[in-house]
Amino acid sequence: MAAQEDAPDDAGNTSAPGAAARTVPIPGQIAHVRGRGPAGAKGLPAVSELDLELPDGITLEFRQRPSPDAISGQARVIAGIPARNFSHCPICLTPDPTSREHVPPETLGGQIMTRTCDPCNKDLGSRLEAALVDWYDMAFVRVTFEGEGVRGRRRSARLLYRETPDGKFGLIPDTGKSDPAIEDILHGDEFAMTHTPLDKTIVQLAALKSAYLAACLHLGRVPETPSAKQIRADLLAARDAPKGSHPTSTAAAQVKLWRTYADPNGPVLALLENSDATEFADRHLISLAGTVIVSWPFPEMSPIAH
Repeated sequence: MAAQEDAPDDAGNTSAPGAAARTVPIPGQIAHVRGRGPAGAKGLPAVSELDLELPDGITLEFRQRPSPDAISGQARVIAGIPARNFSHCPICLTPDPTSREHVPPETLGGQIMTRTCDPCNKDLGSRLEAALVDWYDMAFVRVTFEGEGVRGRRRSARLLYRETPDGKFGLIPDTGKSDPAIEDILHGDEFAMTHTPLDKTIVQLAALKSAYLAACLHLGRVPETPSAKQIRADLLAARDAPKGSHPTSTAAAQVKLWRTYADPNGPVLALLENSDATEFADRHLISLAGTVIVSWPFPEMSPIAH
């Protein structure tokens, strides 16, 4: 399994152009599109590939591509991780959890793998999981446009950043509503686009939640090691934090994650071995539905000798 690291940073996935001096609409026809969306859903799926055929016969191939400085690597699956339930919520340790938990988030190919309590599933998930999906999709979120002839800022759907092999980029609207006035703005002489950068800590906490649950499932128990206790404390702090706050996390700061640039594939959860372990990648990793790779979350425990 191949993966490339494009770790989230405080500036978001990529810097959006603040303004365009002159925009010229280019007519074209979609010749090919592929993404994660379910068959029959309205609008485009979370597009990973889009080929735009221009009137002159040239085809622009937009893809999710790693940045030039991304770190690539290979790892092999050494064990699938089975679903199982615990007598206590593996996050807050509340007895008899009843909420069915997708690991990873269903949008990234996750399936119901265990049970947690309702707050740890729904409340914590609603605070974290969208950011992980946005990071994986290289998405611009909470996007607005403004330009001459249109009053005020107008909201856009989520935009997916994709590139051609020669470095051209496209911003592909994802499913969701965009203000119709944006079309007029883009036909004007100048426009400005703004977006809200992703919160690095929230992205890493979301990945850590899935990796932590996967590691517990692999071990068949909820560990009481210092790292496991720290992870639980940080996840609970994020769950219970006031809305709109920016959580901090000692455990999340240590997690490493990579995109595979692939649609969901292989086991839903798997333990991987990295034969070329370096300072950038640990020996053992966790695959989340073949989409996101996360470092093994318990450094004081080997996943092999459990």
